[in-house]
Amino acid sequence: MKVKYMTAMLLSFFSGLLVFWLLQGQPGSFAEEDGPLEIWSACLLFLAAGLSFWIIPVRYLWKELFLPFGFFQLGLRELPVDLWIFDERVLTLAFYRTEGLSLASVIGGLYAVVALWSVLTLLIWGLPQGWRALRQHSAWLAYFNRAVVCAILAQLSEEVLKRGVVGEGWSVPLHILEEGFEALFALGLCQALYVAWRRD
Repeated sequence: MKVKYMTAMLLSFFSGLLVFWLLQGQPGSFAEEDGPLEIWSACLLFLAAGLSFWIIPVRYLWKELFLPFGFFQLGLRELPVDLWIFDERVLTLAFYRTEGLSLASVIGGLYAVVALWSVLTLLIWGLPQGWRALRQHSAWLAYFNRAVVCAILAQLSEEVLKRGVVGEGWSVPLHILEEGFEALFALGLCQALYVAWRRD
């Protein structure tokens, strides 16, 4: 499947989500943290995390673990709520002293191992792959670069909002811009993953 068809499917999903939101009578929430743009962004990132396990050949997956883990972490960041124990607490001894021997500590320990291994794989294999892609002008890098630009623009919009640089009348448009750029960031990462690893 070509990347344009995948993109069309993801945009169709967003259209359906938006229609559902409007039918629920919440058009004002479009500019809020838990609005359809942010929910779509989180869904795209979780989809990319799951897609990684399907699209990346099993023999390479242990070296590419930073991809699904990174997508999962970014998806968690987009959620309007904290999801159980999937955060930096699992990297501290205090967490295990508090939890003792429990389901949370076992899953937290496994999650910490995956997190540390993902960082290691990124440093050992991910960065050299990125450098090779840059030298070879790989197709996926164009999607990744667009995603990075969108992430920077989203961060700038958020900083302008936080610092109150603009008037009150600009807060809603700026918030929509921020969430929109974050959604484009998530879409760009999905596209980059698909282009890099698709098997035609």
